[in-house]
Amino acid sequence: MTETRFTRWQEMSRDPGGKRNAELEDTKQRVHQAVIAELGPLLFDETLAEGDLRAKVQTSIQSALAAEHLAISAAERQQVIASISADVLGYGPIDPLLSDTSITEVMCNGPHSVYVERSGKIEKTNIVFYNEAHLRRIVDKIVSQIGRRIDESTPMVDARLPDGSRVNAVVSPLAIDGPFLTIRKSGFLRHHDPAGRTFSSMLCPRANERDCERWDRFRKDHDA
Repeated sequence: MTETRFTRWQEMSRDPGGKRNAELEDTKQRVHQAVIAELGPLLFDETLAEGDLRAKVQTSIQSALAAEHLAISAAERQQVIASISADVLGYGPIDPLLSDTSITEVMCNGPHSVYVERSGKIEKTNIVFYNEAHLRRIVDKIVSQIGRRIDESTPMVDARLPDGSRVNAVVSPLAIDGPFLTIRKSGFLRHHDPAGRTFSSMLCPRANERDCERWDRFRKDHDA
């Protein structure tokens, strides 16, 4: 059994963009669900120190990962643990982008198109969410932390985080290609826009027609 499993791991590792990645993503989702089910209310217990919570999360992840009986390299294990930890404790795959001080804005145009603004220029990243539900879960988490809600009856939220960062989120039925999320970090203005406008503000109902046209051009250029 061990030999067969190891041979399968070797074979799938030769196709990093195919079955192996799909298998790891499926494993991440199952482990993530297991951790949420096990820890439940502890994740929102404000009396629990951050270090203690992180330790409990990592212990739970390792236990759930071991139950998968998946042949996995040390590097893959570390990546899976880091990814799920970020998802449970932070903001999932965009956590590193939010921590990067060179990035002024993060834009998620659906689960598979994540852009950043760095030095006044828009760049597409290789960051992706599992699916629309994964991105929606992160949107819900961010919105709930500022005391707001987002759903079909209120499909758009434009607000500020406690640190002053601007958040704009759009979900179905207004968002056609999956949830949309932008986070404009506090303290930054666009170098090439004297009005200090951002793509986040362009999604606000108060945005004028010219703003909407600029946003449409951006999406078409980067989706092409």
